[in-house]
Amino acid sequence: MIIKRISILLIILFISKASIIVAQVDSLLLLLKNEHHDTTKISIYNQLSAHYTKINPDTAYFYVNQSLKLSEKYLNADDENLLNAVKKHMADSYTLLGNYYKALGNYDEAVKSYKNSLNKRRELGDNSGVANNYIDIGIAKSNKGDYFVAVDYYKNAVKILDELNDEPGLAKVHRNIGNVYYYQGEWDMALESYQKSLKICEKTDDLEGVSRNQNNIGIIHLKTERYNWAIEYFKKSLDIKKQIGDERGVATCYNNMGDVYFKKKDFKEALKYYEISLKMRKEVKDTRGAAFSLTNIGKLLVEEKNFARADSFYKASLQIFEEIKDKEQISLVYNEISAINLKQGNYEESVRFADLSLDIAKDLQALPRIRDSYELLYQAYEHQYNISKAFYYFKLYFENYKLYVTIKDSIYSSESNKLIEREQRYRIDQKQNEIETQNLLIKNKEADEKNLRMQMSFLLAGFASMIVFAFILFRNYKQKTKANKLLEEQKKEIQKAKEEIEAQRDIVMEQNALVLAQKKEIEDSIIYAQNIQKAILPSRDLRDEILPEHFIFFRPRNIVSGDFFWMKQLKNFVVVAIADCTGHGVPGAFMSMLGFMFLNELVTTRSLDSAGQILDRLRDKVKKSLHQSGKEGEAKDGMDMSFFIIDTETRELQFSGAFNPLYIVRDNDKINENLELENENIKMCKPSDESINATLFEIKADRQPIAIYMYEKDFQTHIFKLEKGDRIYSFTDGYPDQFGGDEGKKFNAKRFKEFLLKIGDHPMENQLELVTNNFYTWMGELEQVDDVLLMGLRMD
Repeated sequence: MIIKRISILLIILFISKASIIVAQVDSLLLLLKNEHHDTTKISIYNQLSAHYTKINPDTAYFYVNQSLKLSEKYLNADDENLLNAVKKHMADSYTLLGNYYKALGNYDEAVKSYKNSLNKRRELGDNSGVANNYIDIGIAKSNKGDYFVAVDYYKNAVKILDELNDEPGLAKVHRNIGNVYYYQGEWDMALESYQKSLKICEKTDDLEGVSRNQNNIGIIHLKTERYNWAIEYFKKSLDIKKQIGDERGVATCYNNMGDVYFKKKDFKEALKYYEISLKMRKEVKDTRGAAFSLTNIGKLLVEEKNFARADSFYKASLQIFEEIKDKEQISLVYNEISAINLKQGNYEESVRFADLSLDIAKDLQALPRIRDSYELLYQAYEHQYNISKAFYYFKLYFENYKLYVTIKDSIYSSESNKLIEREQRYRIDQKQNEIETQNLLIKNKEADEKNLRMQMSFLLAGFASMIVFAFILFRNYKQKTKANKLLEEQKKEIQKAKEEIEAQRDIVMEQNALVLAQKKEIEDSIIYAQNIQKAILPSRDLRDEILPEHFIFFRPRNIVSGDFFWMKQLKNFVVVAIADCTGHGVPGAFMSMLGFMFLNELVTTRSLDSAGQILDRLRDKVKKSLHQSGKEGEAKDGMDMSFFIIDTETRELQFSGAFNPLYIVRDNDKINENLELENENIKMCKPSDESINATLFEIKADRQPIAIYMYEKDFQTHIFKLEKGDRIYSFTDGYPDQFGGDEGKKFNAKRFKEFLLKIGDHPMENQLELVTNNFYTWMGELEQVDDVLLMGLRMD
C-alpha cells in the first residue's frame, strides 16, 4: 500500500514538473511572438534552447542557431552598450551550442564552441563566465580522455572562482576534478572532491549538484564493493533527478543500479536496469551514455556465456566510441572483445584485438589497460602452444604488474581504508550537525519556556502561580532528562564510530609502512641500475677529448633511460650515435645496453664501414638477439638512431639515420651560392626572423627503425662537407614532442629548428643553459612525456 502511494506521488511530481516546463515554454513563445526588439528576441531564443538542451537537443540546436544569426547583424554596431549586450548573448549562445555538441558526444565541436564563448567573455571582462567556460572545456576534454589538459582548465577555473568567492562554481569544478581523479583510479582523492562539492551544494540548496555528487559517491562505493552504501547514494540521487525532471540523470542512475546487481551476480535484475537505461538514453540522444549501456549489457551476456550476442553489443558500443574518439573506452572494448575470442578458442582474433587495445593504451599511458592486454596476449599464445611468445608477454605482464600495479594495488588497499574513514567521518559530521541543531532547539525552547514562566509569574499570583511554576519545572526536568539520555546515546554511537576509525587507521598505517618499504626496495634497485647505465655512457673527460666544444642535454623521463649516446675516436675519425630505444624506464634501459654493446662490437680499429653499412649490421644483430622474424604478433622492439662519422682532417661528414634526422647550422656568409647543398635528402631551412644570419640544413633519415620492419631496405649513407664553425645537432624525439606552452601543445619540429637557429651564435656551454631553460619553461607544470637527449657540437 505504501509503495503504491509513493508511486502515485512520483507520477504526480513528474506531471507537475512537466506542466511547469510546458507553461514556461509557452510563455516564452508568446513573448517571442509579440516582441519587436531584436536583443530581447536573442535572449528568448537562448532561454528556449536552454529549456530543450536535455529533453530535445535538435530543438535546442534550432533555437540557438536563430539566436546566433540574429546576433551577427549587430556585430558592427556603433552603440557600445548595444554591442556589449549582443556579445553577452553570443557568449551564452556559444555555450549552449557547446552543450548541444557535448550531449551528442561530438567533443571537438563542443570545445570549439566553448572557446568562441570564452573569447567573447574575455572581451567583456566577464571573469565568472570565463571560469564557467574553462569548466565546460575541461568536461569535454575529460570525456574525450584528455585528462591532463582537462585538469589544467579546471585549475584555471578554480583560481578565478576563489577570487570571486563563487560557491556554485566551486562546487561544479570540484565535482569535475573528482571525475578526473576517478578516471585515473585515485578514488580517495575523488571522494574528497565529491564531498567538497556536495557540502557546497547542500549549503546553497543546489538539488542538481547534490544529486550528481550523490551519484558519483555511489560509484566510488560500487568500485570498492561497498554495495549497501552505493545503493543508498544511487537511490538518493535517483529521487532528486526524478523530482527535477533530469531524464539523462535518471537513465544514469538506472545504469548504476544495474552495475550494483551485476557485481552481486543478480544478472536478471541487472539486465532489467541496463535495458531501461539504454532505452532512455536513446530517447534523449545521449550517445556516449548509450555506448556505456551497450558495453554493460555485453559484459552481462559474457557472464551468461552468450558470446555471440555479447560480441554484437560490444561492436555496437565500439562504433559509438570510435565516432566520438573516446580512446580510453575504445581500448577497454577491444580488450573485452579479445577476451570473448579467447574464451571461444579464436586465438588469432584474440591476439589481434589485444594488440589494438595495447597500442591505444600505450599512447594514453593507461596502465590497467596495458596490463590487461599483456595478460590476454600471453594467455592466447599459451593456448596456441607458442611458448616463446607466451613467455615473452607473460614477462611483460609480470613486470608491468609488479613494477606498477602491485604498488598501485597496495595503495588502493590503503585508499580503500581511507574511503571507509572518509565516509564514516562525513556521516559523523552530519550526525554531529544534527546533534548541534537539536541542542540549539533545546536551548531555544528553554529560553521560550523561561519567558513564559516570567509572563505567568506576573499574571498569576499566590498559590496558583506556585503550582504552575512547579509544574513547569517538573516538565523541564523531564524534557532535559530525556534530551540528556538521547545525547548520551548519540555520544556512545560517536565514540564507537571513533574507535572503529582508529582501529582502521592502525591497519592503514601498517599497510602504508609495507608499501613504503616495497617502494624503497624497488627504487633502490632502479637507482642501482641508473648507476650502471651512467657508468657505461661516455664520461665527460672522454667526451671533451673527442669533441672539444660540445654539450649534451640528457633528461630521462624515469630514473633510467631508453635514450643513450655513444661515441668513439678511431685515428682521424670521430664516430657518434644518438639513440632512442623502444619504451623508457627499465625496459628502455635494457635495450640501450644492448645497443651500446653492439656498437662497441661493430665499430673497431680493424675496420670502419660506411655509416649506412654499420646501421645495417646493427639491425641484423638486434633482430637476431630479439628473435625477430616478421611473424604476426611478434615483438617489434628496437631503436631509432642518428649515426654519423666525421673525418677531422677533411671535414667530411657521413650520416645515416633510423627515423632521427641530423641538423647542421651554418652562417650565411659561408654558404657558396654556386654550391648545390639542397637535394632530395638534404633540406635547407631559412629562419623566419630575418635578423638571424644562419641557415639550417636537415639531413633526412630513413623511415625505418633498427628492428624488424615491413618495408625493410638498406640504410642510406649521406655525405656533407662541413665548414669551420658549423654547428651539428643530433637528438631523439623527446625534446620536440614535449607538451607545454599556453595551449598544452607539442614543441614540434618547426619550433625546434627556429630555436636552434636562434641560439646558434652562443658558445656551446651557454647553449646548454639556453636549451635547459627553454625545455623546462615550455613544459611548465605538465609532466615530461618521454626521455630527452640532445647533443650539439661546433666544428673546429
